[in-house]
Amino acid sequence: MTRWFRIISTRSAWFGLVLHVLVYDQTRAPLDVIGRAQAMTTAIFRRVGVELDWVDPAVRRVAASTYVIRLVPDAPTASGNVLGFAVPDSHMASVLYERVDRLAGPSTRDVATAIGHVMAHELGHLLLSDASHSAAGLMRSEFDIVRAGQGALRFSDDQARTIRAAVAAADR
Repeated sequence: MTRWFRIISTRSAWFGLVLHVLVYDQTRAPLDVIGRAQAMTTAIFRRVGVELDWVDPAVRRVAASTYVIRLVPDAPTASGNVLGFAVPDSHMASVLYERVDRLAGPSTRDVATAIGHVMAHELGHLLLSDASHSAAGLMRSEFDIVRAGQGALRFSDDQARTIRAAVAAADR
């Protein structure tokens, strides 16, 4: 079963930058978890001046510039600590739902927080250079669920500038 999701959001008044994102759900994730995860990802990107527009393909045509996040159960070929992956030079990333769910534990709020941060991290890979892992913050290679729950994982100032530039270039 495949489900498509969209949450309503307003355009960013700060920079006027909008990134169009489609979530392609190939799991049986609870709808409220996906909605809260989208809200978390939106909040992370708003901090850097980019508004996320969650595309609903049932309502409008999906443009080639739309970024796609696939929620998949797992990827057996991925190493044990991988929670998601981005396809280089594309607009496609995947989040390994079952791995994130196990890491987050029994609380659906923690699962939504973790999924939202992993989605933001993978979008970061798509918008930043190939060497986009960092020593601290949201783009660390190791996910810190405690800091995510505290709202302390963010893009660095340099990463934020690069993301804004990438989104602005895509809008041209």
